[in-house]
Formats: sequence, structure tokens, C-alpha cells
Amino acid sequence: MLLALAVALALLAGCGGNSARLSKGEFVKKADAICGSAQKGIPRIPASLGKNFDPATADETGLAAFGTYLESVVTVFRTELRDLRKLHPPSDFQKSYDATLDLLDKGVKEGGEAAVAARAGDRAKVQARLSESDGHFRSANKIARDYGLKTCGSS
Repeated sequence: MLLALAVALALLAGCGGNSARLSKGEFVKKADAICGSAQKGIPRIPASLGKNFDPATADETGLAAFGTYLESVVTVFRTELRDLRKLHPPSDFQKSYDATLDLLDKGVKEGGEAAVAARAGDRAKVQARLSESDGHFRSANKIARDYGLKTCGSS
């Protein structure tokens, strides 16, 4: 689930731009380039957690380390989401784009809440927030794929 959150956060990271609307091709190209960059910016899972880390069964130390790691992932995408808001898609995609940004906002917020809960040792809240975040990112990714984005919206 951790890896799914990190990947989902990465998938719809966007880029900055000026106030002029982009053509569909320009929008897709710029967004996909930034998404690829964002995916590369996701911190690696610390070796101490292992690639199959499960917050439901982790000890307190592991859960706290997971919270710190998760916050580092969320921080990357808070910045990316801020930049994504600067991108001006074609007018035919604006309403869907706004919905995507709202979904991403929710997912990033829930990821941050999961990080705080992990550092506090609240396994139930970690699981709940990660599940909610995953649902929001899946919905955002579908909108991106349906519009023709390749890197953004891939899973």
C-alpha cells in the first residue's frame, strides 16, 4: 500500500506554466515530462523498512520510520501539486482538470495525515488514510488517462 501511495502521488504531478492555455499536445507533453521527473524524485524506501513493509504489523520504531518516510514522499508532491496548479490546460479539459486537482489535494492531505498517524503509532488511522488516499489518486489517474496522458495517470 505504501508503494501504491508513492506511485499514485507521482503519477499526476504537473508543471508550471504561464497564464496562456496550452494546446492538448503541449499540455500532455509538459505534464507527462513533469510526471516522469516527479516519479524519479520519490525517495527510496529505507532499507530498514524493507520493500514489503506493512504498517499493520510493524513495531513502533518501524511505524515511526514509515511516517517519516511517508512525509518525505508527501512533501515532494505538495510541491508538485503547487506547480501543477500553474498549468493551464485546454478549455475542454478545464472542468476535469479542476476535479483532478481536487482529488489530488485530498489524496496528498490524506497521505500527510497517514504520516502523522504513523509517527503517533495509530495503525488504524494509517490504514484508513492510505486507503482513502489511494481511492482519490485512482480517480485522478483515470481522468488523466482518459484525456490522453501517458506518464501521468499510469499505475
